Amino acid sequence: MPNENKLQILALKHRPKIFKDVIGQEIIAETILNGIKIGKTPNAYLLTGIRGVGKTTTARLIAKALNCTSNNNENNLCDKNKPCKHCEEIDNSNHIDVLEMDAASKTGIDDIRELIENAKYNPTSAKFKIFIIDEVHMLSKQAFNGMLKTLEEPPEKLKFILATTEVRKIPVTILSRCQRFDLRRVNFDTIFNHLKKILNTEKGKISDEALTLLAKASEGSVRDALSLLDRALVYQSLNPENILNDKDVRKMLGLVDKTKLMDLLKYVFSGNESNALKLLKELVDEGLDPKNFLNDILELIYLFTRRLSLGPINKELFLSDSELKKIDDICEGLNIQDLGIFWQLTLKTIEDLSIVSNENITLEMYLIQLMHIKQIENKLDETDDRLIKSINNTEKKKKLI
Repeated sequence: MPNENKLQILALKHRPKIFKDVIGQEIIAETILNGIKIGKTPNAYLLTGIRGVGKTTTARLIAKALNCTSNNNENNLCDKNKPCKHCEEIDNSNHIDVLEMDAASKTGIDDIRELIENAKYNPTSAKFKIFIIDEVHMLSKQAFNGMLKTLEEPPEKLKFILATTEVRKIPVTILSRCQRFDLRRVNFDTIFNHLKKILNTEKGKISDEALTLLAKASEGSVRDALSLLDRALVYQSLNPENILNDKDVRKMLGLVDKTKLMDLLKYVFSGNESNALKLLKELVDEGLDPKNFLNDILELIYLFTRRLSLGPINKELFLSDSELKKIDDICEGLNIQDLGIFWQLTLKTIEDLSIVSNENITLEMYLIQLMHIKQIENKLDETDDRLIKSINNTEKKKKLI
């Protein structure tokens, strides 16, 4: 058993067993727990949020809290190291009264009819029979209609827990019958500290700078962060004595060094086409991921815009002194209008990646278009200067006459 646990992926191995272990959703966890403690629970819970923020985990914790036989602590659950029979079976996804259904694969009215038929019977051993329906937005219109009456007036011992990443696709008639909880993206600091804690448990050797990249790449998803940490630990195990640094993680994820990216944009904004395309080829040879590359460009455009709008950038954004100086230098020849156009063109290029088969050509065309836009801007500025000079000379001549 210990060996099996050791081989588990981190997202499963470190899945929360009690509400207190759920990170980034403290207010929601407290609200749900208080409702269970005072016996004021809804017929149906609806958990929404992006992937990997804890919807399915929270659904299982609700099922455990409703059915735990020794819920005598602040988490309304038994000791996670000595779980009761119900909590253990729910953790292992084999409790006879807690049914988990994936609506992505069972979308039809027949599947819902079977569920409703099953709902008529009392729980076998637990206090409540619980139906957890994941990705509920994938159900068909007929399936949703078939659920309406049961959701509104379910049997006394039945609870529904619905989870979705696309709440807008769920009919209003369903939403109105549920108590809704929106699980938010988990902030960077919380994910970073969580990764640090798990890294110490796993006895891995990864630098704080590398963990910073992993936390940022997760985009607020705890599961994504743990999956990335899993990859990093496997990568680090190739050289167990070495500490995995940020350069290794960039290579692993196909991310570009921010300094090189700034150099590339400096060439682009100065119109140095040969050096820009040469550096792009080097980055492609190093294994850059085109989508990550363009997202990094968007981040830099945001930083340039912030620098022009709000003044010098402080160090809270994890930038070194040399990077801050580069941003200051590059911003000297830019204006907000240019950056707005660059932002839109970058977003358009991200869409183009899914259409054009050759991603390298797409990136080259993107850089050429950026340089062309900048050249047009420079020519317009020169034309304006000549026009202003011409107007001033005309005015002087009139005064002399």
